[in-house]
Amino acid sequence: MLQTQKCVCHMPEAWSVEYIKSQWIELEKSCEISFFQSWYWIDSWLTIAKKHIRPVIFKYDGRIVGLAFLGTGRTYEHRYIGFSTLIPWGTGIADIDVCASEYNTPIILPGYETLVRQSLVQFLMTDKRLTKTLRIDFRAVPEQDLGDYKIDGYHYDIYKTQNGAIVPLEKIRTDDMGIQSIISKNTLSQIKKSISLYTENFGEVIYEVAENATKAQNWFVELGKLNQQRFRTKKQKGVWDYPNLVQMHRALLDRFFEKGCAEIVRVRAGDKVIGYLYNFIYRNHVYFYMGGFVYELDNKYRPGMMTHYYAILSHVKTPHQFYDFMAGDQSYKQRLGQESTNMISFTITKPCFKYKISYIIAHIRKIIRL
Repeated sequence: MLQTQKCVCHMPEAWSVEYIKSQWIELEKSCEISFFQSWYWIDSWLTIAKKHIRPVIFKYDGRIVGLAFLGTGRTYEHRYIGFSTLIPWGTGIADIDVCASEYNTPIILPGYETLVRQSLVQFLMTDKRLTKTLRIDFRAVPEQDLGDYKIDGYHYDIYKTQNGAIVPLEKIRTDDMGIQSIISKNTLSQIKKSISLYTENFGEVIYEVAENATKAQNWFVELGKLNQQRFRTKKQKGVWDYPNLVQMHRALLDRFFEKGCAEIVRVRAGDKVIGYLYNFIYRNHVYFYMGGFVYELDNKYRPGMMTHYYAILSHVKTPHQFYDFMAGDQSYKQRLGQESTNMISFTITKPCFKYKISYIIAHIRKIIRL
């Protein structure tokens, strides 16, 4: 254990899911968290990650004020300079970490955020069991939390910044312009033209929501096929190329769909499928996680934007406050939403010979490029 400003960090050698679940759910009642810190997500993630990670427990004056999970792996600079690395919210195994979440931060009681995050860094960098560790790799952390992880004496390097986009549903509900207060005239015109084309050629456009877990599982399969097909045209991997991802989300839908924390929707024109969306719903916040669309040769058809358009309109009729596209620089996110929280991925590295060599190489490369 390490005591830092009265915050005690403990990483148990042996632990049970049931114990962590009981503590997690108790914290969840009071904490301001995203879906990815909810037990819905954590429980599902543990089905594939449990044997590769360990919990970290934070106590203040004997009371649990925070919980996190930690994996290990290696990260590399300039392809060959390797660092033994701790990965909060990751396992270090690529085929599992493809299921990675966003808004990553420990679940923390309000008022203890800075204390817990700084204690986490100090604990991971100084605990005797982790003396071989040279680096911590934080992935997809909300930009506003970044300062809490900074402690003098270590090297901080941001290696990825992902822009976020969000639709404020309350604005659409209350603004006289409705959805036009969010979406430009040009974008809205393209969507309506696409709706007309589908209607004329295939039939009435219908928006459907899977009403039970069985249908959600079936639609998830169809979504995955379309997603995989699209990515393979780009010579990239799709959903069904990652068995761990499929296993995790099947578990999530099986265990929690009836709790209302997830939805799978389908938009079709007549009998022709246009697209599917897989969203999470938590505390009046809708998170778009994955989609699968049927693309036409004529680019006047806009299956992706159309499907999201209908989903946004559907959620305007609910008490939900935000439709969150989350991180990514895809143009449709910026066209349908507004700028939101950026997700920052960064490393914290101990001063060491490897880091000095890496820094020198990076400096030389920068001079050469100039």
